[in-house]
Amino acid sequence: MTQKADPGAPPRRILLATDLSARCDRALDRAVALAAAWGSELVVVHALDACDGRSAASGERDLPFWQRGPEPARIVTEALQHDLDGAPVPVTAIVEPGDPVELILKTVEDHGCDLIVTAVARDEILGRFLLGATVDKVLRRARVPVLIVRQRPRHPYAGIVVAADVSASSRAALRKTAAFFPRTPFHVFHAYDPPLDGLLSDPEEYRAAFGELASRDLEAFLGAAGIAPGHVVDVLVERGDPAQLIQHYVTAFRADLVVLGTEGRGPLLELLVGSTAKSVLDGLSCDALVVPAAADPA
Repeated sequence: MTQKADPGAPPRRILLATDLSARCDRALDRAVALAAAWGSELVVVHALDACDGRSAASGERDLPFWQRGPEPARIVTEALQHDLDGAPVPVTAIVEPGDPVELILKTVEDHGCDLIVTAVARDEILGRFLLGATVDKVLRRARVPVLIVRQRPRHPYAGIVVAADVSASSRAALRKTAAFFPRTPFHVFHAYDPPLDGLLSDPEEYRAAFGELASRDLEAFLGAAGIAPGHVVDVLVERGDPAQLIQHYVTAFRADLVVLGTEGRGPLLELLVGSTAKSVLDGLSCDALVVPAAADPA
């Protein structure tokens, strides 16, 4: 297995997972731009469907070579070479039959990739973005950060928001953000919901006290995580539903990247950041970087 990068540094190898559809063009362009900015290698992965081995199964073997048509693997490889022609970074293309999730995770291990870049399944105008089954499974199992690209990469990420609490997964998200984008200060956003406040005689006083405690805890957490003040533009702690509030925050500050932490375990995406991560990810209009706790050795 290839040695991986320093966890406190940008990725040395980026894996781009693509099915060659038009929706993956944005992910390809972003992966190339990041690799160029970081001086990273790019590993491009495409999983062939089992039926793509059709020449042997359909009797084409008995036809003259000029009637058989090119092998699917060659078609895909040539398409990737065309798309990546002139890329300013070293590129390795891996085109193999099999389950895409298994191929992606195996390539991460075999090539020592430090970041997975992929795209959403589809999106609806003024509606929700749908991650898709493959991306869902990769998010649940990956032990390296996963960048989900939605926007056209017109410029480097400038408006970055890290959704944080005081968990190990948030520590990993904060540290990876500082390592990946050391020259781009980011916003830290935390939403809280005081428990049982509807049962109290003076809920407003309780909510205010709870908010002050949450702010102090988050400030201490940032210091303990080793996040220098110069990395952070501001810290916003608000009461309310995280899925709704972060979408409003992203819109207000025109963020182009939201970073979330996840344990990367369990059967449901709801294990990402509390119970609302699935709705956060589906509702975002910008790119999202999902960081598993395993990405932070500490």
